Amino acid sequence: MKEIFEILSGYNVLAFADAIKINLNERYDQKFLLPIHLVLPIFENLQSDFFVQEGAEHFFQPYKTKYWDSLSFDFYSNHAKGRGKRLKVRKRLYTNTNTAFLEIKKKEHNKTLKHRIKASYSNDFSNNEISFLKKEGINHHHLLPVLEVDYNRITLWDKEKDGRITLDFNFSPSKGSENHQFNNVVIIEIKGSIAFINRMIRRMPFPINRYSTSFSKYGIGMIFCHNFPKQRYKNFLLVHKHLQKLNSNLC
Repeated sequence: MKEIFEILSGYNVLAFADAIKINLNERYDQKFLLPIHLVLPIFENLQSDFFVQEGAEHFFQPYKTKYWDSLSFDFYSNHAKGRGKRLKVRKRLYTNTNTAFLEIKKKEHNKTLKHRIKASYSNDFSNNEISFLKKEGINHHHLLPVLEVDYNRITLWDKEKDGRITLDFNFSPSKGSENHQFNNVVIIEIKGSIAFINRMIRRMPFPINRYSTSFSKYGIGMIFCHNFPKQRYKNFLLVHKHLQKLNSNLC
């Protein structure tokens, strides 16, 4: 990690307060699962064209995220089946500023739409949060917290601020006392327009087809923490095996 910090110290820095004002709530994204030893060249390749977002320590931003679902796990099921239209309900906490948001994240035919309001990072919903959910057609009475996910993120912003690349380390899904830790894997997401994504893919210094994935922290976390039958959803089973293999330093 020392090598990463040394490279990032040569980047121009974008303040966290400025970054959260940038609207990328309607976007496309491309995800990759990478072994940690392949990450360093990414930072080397992008320094001249990207800002690094200010973090709590060494450019890392700690994230905590709680997810809600129905008793029948409808959100998870729609996601695992690859439905063209699906959604997630979550609360996200930026721990270094103690700032939290209630978010509704929708996927509509490969496009991501996100709506959010400031919130408290609790297992309950305030009156304002309930009103927010109702406006989106979601009944809070049908929801319960089903998963919490922790990780540390480094965010690189294109200097035109029309796209970003996030690199998530130490992915850890949990439910109650059950916790899983993945320290040898980095989750990379390129977020922005299709043109931005295609441009960035050409600059990635690793085999694209080998590490490209439809990985979802929520979906995979649910499999690990709720012991759903993985065989029901072939795409999740493949990612599940790939994640375990990478984390065991077998790739």
